[in-house]
Amino acid sequence: MDYNKINEFIKKLRKEKKWSQEKLADMLYVDRTTIARWENGKRQPDLDMLTRMSEIFDVSINEMIAGERINDNNQTTIQNSFYEYTTLVIKSMNKWKKIGIFLIFFLVVFFILFSIIYFMNNYKSIKVYSFSGDSENYTVDSGMLVITKETIYFMFGTIEPMPKTVTIYKLENGENKILYEGGINNIIIDFYGYDSFLDYNQLDNCYLKIENDVMKLNFNLLYENNGFFYHKNFPLGDNYKSIDTQSVQEQISKKFICEDSTCNYTIGDTSMSYDLLTKTYTVINENEIYIYSLDTNLFQYEYLGEPNVKFYIENDKTFCQMGDCSKSNEIFNKFKKEYVEEYLK
Repeated sequence: MDYNKINEFIKKLRKEKKWSQEKLADMLYVDRTTIARWENGKRQPDLDMLTRMSEIFDVSINEMIAGERINDNNQTTIQNSFYEYTTLVIKSMNKWKKIGIFLIFFLVVFFILFSIIYFMNNYKSIKVYSFSGDSENYTVDSGMLVITKETIYFMFGTIEPMPKTVTIYKLENGENKILYEGGINNIIIDFYGYDSFLDYNQLDNCYLKIENDVMKLNFNLLYENNGFFYHKNFPLGDNYKSIDTQSVQEQISKKFICEDSTCNYTIGDTSMSYDLLTKTYTVINENEIYIYSLDTNLFQYEYLGEPNVKFYIENDKTFCQMGDCSKSNEIFNKFKKEYVEEYLK
């Protein structure tokens, strides 16, 4: 196929009609520069444009593709030119079709691999446990262990009678490895990984020591992200109606997911947990941890960023444990407004 002949033929037909490039462009609904580029050989018209020009110039499509009018001497050549052009068009279409199929296949494979990697890295990456235990003189109840992909939170629940200090240790190769020594109002935070505070695979060997009393901590898995889809709403059963106030229960039933006596709800980076038995409400977000007892009105708070702030409020009195606690009442009021009134009342 001779593209130069096609370009010259377009120019010749236009001049025979005594049309300007602008007039032909208007008839074809293109810009005048497009006509100029065709006639100068800088661009080539596609099959659709050749068909439309054949109608405008009153010539056959075969003549437009051949770049000359049919006569007795060139009839066979013109027919061959049309066949050659259509063959090139089909090959070009097949080429782009193959490229399109390859791109679709590549995107599908990439999506599948990405999904598999994401699933393997995040499946069961969040676990929430409650724990309890008892010895001859002490009882532990409503403790909570939260293990995320990067961080571990260990929160003491209720210990009766309340000791000043405790020791947590685990059995490892026949020896006691101390994990923590200190007060029970602390929230233990550690980064998960090598030699981390507590591995969820070792929970069966975790013990709490108070003075000379030793008790084994019993952990109960409350939640893990082991599903493909999550439902925000889960109705509470009738058996919970006598555990908590009706207003709190109705509010929880709208948003929280409940299992046994613990109800959980997550929105964005904030995780909320409410224990129906102890009426303890725990809220954890990116930088803050709140623990609030609706029965005793005990409020515990820790800011995980810098500078670190930690305090608890009991009987309307603030007990500062770390950092600047001057805004403790403001923080407590904000907590009640944003989390208690919004989600529990």
